[in-house]
Amino acid sequence: MALLGSCTGLTKSYGSRLLFENIALGISEGERLGLIGRNGAGKSTLLRILAGQIVPDSGAVSFRRNTRVGYVPQEAEFPESHTAHQVIAAAIAPGPNVDHLDEMERAALISQTLGRAGFTDSTVRTGALSGGWKRRLAIAREIAQSPDVLFLDEPTNHLDFEGIQWLEKLLSTAAFASVVVSHDRYFLDTVVNDVAEIDRAYPGGLFRVEGRYSQFLVEAMTLTGAGGMLGIIIAVLITMLVGALVPSLPSQVPSWALITGFSVSVIIGVFFGVWPAMKAAQLDPVEALRYE
Repeated sequence: MALLGSCTGLTKSYGSRLLFENIALGISEGERLGLIGRNGAGKSTLLRILAGQIVPDSGAVSFRRNTRVGYVPQEAEFPESHTAHQVIAAAIAPGPNVDHLDEMERAALISQTLGRAGFTDSTVRTGALSGGWKRRLAIAREIAQSPDVLFLDEPTNHLDFEGIQWLEKLLSTAAFASVVVSHDRYFLDTVVNDVAEIDRAYPGGLFRVEGRYSQFLVEAMTLTGAGGMLGIIIAVLITMLVGALVPSLPSQVPSWALITGFSVSVIIGVFFGVWPAMKAAQLDPVEALRYE
């Protein structure tokens, strides 16, 4: 698949708190990338940078010439007095991101867009819509502009089961690429074909696996589990070594030296063994993290 866009060296902080550093990422045609991570890792911030909503502290984002970018935030805003028809009509008004359409073409596109989103009444006002229907309208507003890549931040929020099924089908069959931040592991496993986790513990601040979310879990558990096993082995070997040396040590060796040696082995075991094992356990498919 041809590359649509990429970022290099992205770094972002808020005050003294560093979110991520030197992130590099590529997005290809037709790709459906799931962006995950712990609460506060900076997923939504990275998504907004990629979508051109905010600027990074350093680094660059570039897209292929004439690439159309869409963005659906966690909480979309509409003028409460506007109808669903007016929202879509405003989105496809002639401009740099929208081809010129005659009146008949515009009317047909508005009707088709609202119909695909499940709206049966185009005159409904946005102030009367539930959170789920506002979410549908926000997604429809971006789809109407024929994006080449669509960025979505927690798109299943407020959607009921039927709405989630609609969104799964929409993204899975779409010609455009998509990048999704979501905590819904079932949605991710159904929709995405590539997963990237933001975590400063990974080299480059990112761990990426091509495949479904369930495949990502296997790879992540293999990675962290291997680290955990290595740490445990190192800790056991050091402890055994200390224990073997104790009888042969001169009696004048202070007790604090022995205690220090043992303590070091425990610390190594925790750092290289317990922490990775806990991380792997958190990624268990049954008790998976509820991502931000």
